[in-house]
Amino acid sequence: MFWWSTTRCAWRTSLHEKFHARGLSAVAFHPGNVATNFASETSSILRLMYRTVLRRLLITPERGGETLAWFIDGVPGVDWVSGEYYDERARTDHVNPRIHDADLAERLWQRSAAVTGISATSGS
Repeated sequence: MFWWSTTRCAWRTSLHEKFHARGLSAVAFHPGNVATNFASETSSILRLMYRTVLRRLLITPERGGETLAWFIDGVPGVDWVSGEYYDERARTDHVNPRIHDADLAERLWQRSAAVTGISATSGS
């Protein structure tokens, strides 16, 4: 999950840099710890959250979805800032420093384009 979070943030940064000037806004966020089946069948220690009383610490899927709806309904530049990372609805700087690695972001961009069969040219 750590790798995915880092790459998700690097992708968001790259997407913002490549296309924001053309009117596309990009944001990455963590909705909170949601009571879904994520990791429930893995060997990860996270599975205990789903099988014990610790599940009570998780938020409902509906509440987690409200965070996504907040971004969808919000206005970039007014309610949230394009190119930033949010923890639920709060902008945070508590992120892996690798998300600012331009080479990582570009490699992710190129690889994503390759596996999806789309052009990897920048938005400029």
